[in-house]
Amino acid sequence: MNFQELGIVCPQEASLGDSSSMEPVIKACCICGTKGTADLFTKCSSCQAVLYCSDECRIADWNHVGDGHSHSVWCSKMKNYMTRNQELAELPFTYAKETACANFDETKYKAFLSRHGILNHGFWRCETIGFNCENVPLPKFGTLPTEGDAYVLPVEGLILEEPSTMTPTSLAHPLQNWKEYYDWRGFQMDSPIAILLSYPLTLYHILAAHLPRDYPHLNITGNGCKITIHIIGVEKEADMIPVFSELGVLLPNVEFIINMLGPEISHSVGQQTKKWDKMKVTLHKTVYHHFNGEAPDLVIGFNAGLGAYRTWPQTLKKLQKHRVPAYFTDYCQYSCEGSNMAMQGLGLGTISAPVINPFRSPVRKFCQEHDMPWYSNGFIFHLKYSTEQGT
Repeated sequence: MNFQELGIVCPQEASLGDSSSMEPVIKACCICGTKGTADLFTKCSSCQAVLYCSDECRIADWNHVGDGHSHSVWCSKMKNYMTRNQELAELPFTYAKETACANFDETKYKAFLSRHGILNHGFWRCETIGFNCENVPLPKFGTLPTEGDAYVLPVEGLILEEPSTMTPTSLAHPLQNWKEYYDWRGFQMDSPIAILLSYPLTLYHILAAHLPRDYPHLNITGNGCKITIHIIGVEKEADMIPVFSELGVLLPNVEFIINMLGPEISHSVGQQTKKWDKMKVTLHKTVYHHFNGEAPDLVIGFNAGLGAYRTWPQTLKKLQKHRVPAYFTDYCQYSCEGSNMAMQGLGLGTISAPVINPFRSPVRKFCQEHDMPWYSNGFIFHLKYSTEQGT
């Protein structure tokens, strides 16, 4: 008998949740990468964001020249980023004080998932990709099986997988935050299901709140409309496709054609399609600028890092050329600023001022080298193209 499938946590797993048995939090120098316990490092006295193992590394970071990464350039910006700590941590969940803590590292996250009986089960396996869990092989994106109780949480799974009898949300008065959504769907505030649902709820929020404001001439979410969405730079979303069916519950009168594209999707699932009543999702293993499919009404990229990957410039040029409404999320303001620098450096335009996403993940992402607040889908922005057409 598999006790975990019944929601019963075994004693040895319960011990993972005992903070007294936790391994010490390991930090790292942002310059040389030296690792150790937090007491071995000092923070920048001004921004309190980055960590150093020595005065030599601190001075080297401040005097760094040549590529715009000198801390003398970024210190004041990072100081401003740190002021958003409390605002980002303000979430309605009963567990938020734990999961939004600055020291909520991988060990504590695994303990949290284990206490809920969901560690390495169903869709939740996506949450530990890269954690190097013992005896759990790292899958390629799109290859995790979704048959069976993929949500694992029995009440939430029943609500999400059964045909909905919910009254549709009103685009005139859309759901504004997690509390409103949980109340509407009938979830308890101690449920971790928001971790998975951050992706479709973020997309809903963009459709319901951002798109009408930024592109008022578009009418692509009204009753009877069909909307084609390209989700680009896809990774673990490819293993969570059924989660996106929640869009059909939120907006049942809209037909969704969704293409998910990314170079890290497994070859074995390329061109795979899943269908629901008014939704079709197809996977494509490719970078977006090589895709020649149907033109989209909207482009979305989750946790994109537009300034961090070499494949983005050609994609950004394609988006600018066709002037497609394109929205992106990212973990933190630092990454958003990198996206803005990428757009400006390519002469394609800028990005809108990033705003905190009310449907961000309730789990703070731990980083060894700094203490800036990071959350999956933490911030939302859209591309603001230059007036000249790209080439």
